[in-house]
Amino acid sequence: LRSFLITNKSISSLIQMEYSAFEEATVPVCCFMIKNAKTEPVGNYLKLSDFKGGMTVQKEKVLEAIQKSRIRYFYQMNQNNFMKIPGLPISFWVSERLVNIFEKNKNIADIADAKSGQNTGDNNRFTRFWFEVGEYNTGFPSQYPTEKYFDKKWFPYNKGGSYRKWYGNFDRVINWEKDGKAVKDYAIIRNNGGHWSRYIQNIKYFYQEGLTWSVITSGSFSMRYLPVGFINDYSGCAVFKKHNSVSLEYLLGITNFKLTNNILRMINPTINMQPGNISKIPIVISDDTSLVDGIVRDNIIHTKYDWDCYESSWDFEKHPLT
Repeated sequence: LRSFLITNKSISSLIQMEYSAFEEATVPVCCFMIKNAKTEPVGNYLKLSDFKGGMTVQKEKVLEAIQKSRIRYFYQMNQNNFMKIPGLPISFWVSERLVNIFEKNKNIADIADAKSGQNTGDNNRFTRFWFEVGEYNTGFPSQYPTEKYFDKKWFPYNKGGSYRKWYGNFDRVINWEKDGKAVKDYAIIRNNGGHWSRYIQNIKYFYQEGLTWSVITSGSFSMRYLPVGFINDYSGCAVFKKHNSVSLEYLLGITNFKLTNNILRMINPTINMQPGNISKIPIVISDDTSLVDGIVRDNIIHTKYDWDCYESSWDFEKHPLT
């Protein structure tokens, strides 16, 4: 629909209202006028999402924008710019500079695969905190990829978790004994006798080094380094490099950059951040990435140390104050 409107019609004006503008419901809503012809690519836009107080306040702000030529929530945008942004969002507040970043650079999909993890259907049945099961029967990442690692019942499970950058949220394990037989058998039952691959996907990415984020991101977006040896849950999606054009450290630095958080909110304003959204992040590749690589490695080291300072980490040795 957006593609049709942008290509064939003219958005004359659009007002993005605050979620609670209507007392009856709290929903994302806007009102707009569209000309039934492609005659005026530059439209007028009002962003009222920051002004709370119901429809009375919304009306006051619209009248104020009409009376004043320059006001911070009034925008004029050439709708042809929307075609340059993946997904064609009506992101009228985006600067020309940011639009050019999308237009002139590669995105993550060009250099890496963003993939969702598996859906066990019953995490309470198949997953545990690592300290709930015996260490002798758990394959920890430090043992990967030895025979000792695979001769276990429980394996590191990346399940997403709360907001955390660089490293951490690794405290779960999954019953993947005999190559996940119990989980696969359950998936066949869920699929009414069909193949388990409907729910257990992207197996070729199991145990690979990459980057991970939590699908549900109610606040700011955060990406973390994913060591080798993990199986990924649907809630703990991950990015895996296709080739060596850039390092994982550089990718991690770009995805944790403050501007990237704003880009993602533009591409997907919901709290559900899917692999397709991550794939659209533009990547400006520098001729020399060593500075970014070094800073990111330091960040990983420091946040891993912080994570390991608590007994919830399987690499915990002693409290830092002892």
